[in-house]
Amino acid sequence: MLAVDAIHANLTAGLNGLDPRVASIIKDVELRQRDRLLKYQYYLIQAYHYRMLEPYDGDLSLLRLFDELRQMVIAADEGYEPKPEDYEKLKSIYTEELQRIAFEIWEELDENGPAKSNYISFGLTAEELRKLNEEGAVTINLFERRPRIFSKKWENLRIFKLNTEELLVHPEGGPYASTALMFLSLEHSGVSRLSSGGDTYLFRHYKSGDVKPIAWDVVYDGISQEYYESEPSAAQVSLLRHLLDLEKVHYDEEDIILYSRPAAWADIVISKEVSTDPGVDMVIDSLRLKVRFDYYSKPTKRADLAVEVPGDIMPNIFVDTPDRNSRQDGRGDFRRAFRQYQRVTLSAQPFYGRWEFVKWADDDGDLAFEPTIEIGMDDHKHIYATYTLPDCYPECRDDYPQWVAAGKPACWCYPRQCHGDVDDLSGGSEKTGYYYVGPDDLNVLLSGWLVKEPPHGLGIASVPNGICADFAHDVGGSEKTGFYSVGPSDLNILISNWLKKEPPHGPGIDPDCLDCP
Repeated sequence: MLAVDAIHANLTAGLNGLDPRVASIIKDVELRQRDRLLKYQYYLIQAYHYRMLEPYDGDLSLLRLFDELRQMVIAADEGYEPKPEDYEKLKSIYTEELQRIAFEIWEELDENGPAKSNYISFGLTAEELRKLNEEGAVTINLFERRPRIFSKKWENLRIFKLNTEELLVHPEGGPYASTALMFLSLEHSGVSRLSSGGDTYLFRHYKSGDVKPIAWDVVYDGISQEYYESEPSAAQVSLLRHLLDLEKVHYDEEDIILYSRPAAWADIVISKEVSTDPGVDMVIDSLRLKVRFDYYSKPTKRADLAVEVPGDIMPNIFVDTPDRNSRQDGRGDFRRAFRQYQRVTLSAQPFYGRWEFVKWADDDGDLAFEPTIEIGMDDHKHIYATYTLPDCYPECRDDYPQWVAAGKPACWCYPRQCHGDVDDLSGGSEKTGYYYVGPDDLNVLLSGWLVKEPPHGLGIASVPNGICADFAHDVGGSEKTGFYSVGPSDLNILISNWLKKEPPHGPGIDPDCLDCP
């Protein structure tokens, strides 16, 4: 207050004659207010991007605002005393751009069909419940669930509310005593993907790991068999509450977070914490969630094509014709928007490294087993290009079952492994000659020598690369004394090929371990 009084008292004294402390205050206020307004504008632009899914082309420069402020101080040097309307002019410079943004949003919403809100409910699968009960957490994704819980005709899906519809729990290890509480947290990952117009947009809500996450909490009382839910505080979530000075007026907290609802296309981690007497656990038998969500209906004359490649690989998928946004080919997962009833030909890479194309499929089953497929876009399509990593060990070999039983070790696919070569690396030199079986292979054999399988020992899997020294692809020992994979038969193979030089210094070792009989 003292600073404000000093500014008003000295403003008319002129720019050059200002009290030094007033000049310092004006400079400090300018810097602090500039930073604050710039921050507000940045959040406003991000909110515009998030809600409208298009770039903001307005001008949020503060130069004009502070130029006007300087002119007021200079005018005071000439004897002019600022009036209330001058301060309103300064305010209007900032607010007129906000009003223009609001008008653009209103115009966009007025020209297009309104957003809708609806409800769906679903239950966790048996496998998801197992993970939640045994591991304490499970990750779900509403948009990617199969069978689907959202129609293919919807887009721009955002979570309005996430509630518990059914929660069935039983005690394990004994009856409940005085306290039986379970805390469930449903935490949004903070990474939102929004699909609209055939495009996919990515937004990150959290700037750092210290940010409080978007989460919904449930407290279950095992004794009363009742649960209580919390929701994110709308007043705390939305910056609009502060920008619009809503503390002075009545408002609906659900409406104020209209522009900050997280997307449904995101990972949600469900975690479980139990507080009971020692030795008693709380096991979830059923968990059903109810989601209220906002969405838009896709235009009737547009048909979206979503291509997904399971396995976190990114082969090229060639598209014979541009979509409505002039896009064609894609890598890995991608989306395209076409005219309804348009025909599109897709061609997947037959091979992607060691990965081999297997088939095209959709949610109803297989579509084609060749890399090229023609799709009729009579409706929105979601198809999968499935690839597989072929076995490196040929099924034609008699010891193929042993390879499978051993966990399909990659080292058995070395062409000289069955002759004593652990690592597919040669030793020696050009001058003295190269060899494949030597000290390195012996060291691995020694580390795995007669290592017994459980319950008689730790097992060969506990020895780094130990299974690679099983050159004979057999098992020794007995049920009584314990079985082992690396023993005398493997040592004999290594000895017979020890330091055997490759041509021209020696006969070499045949690289025939992958040949069919």
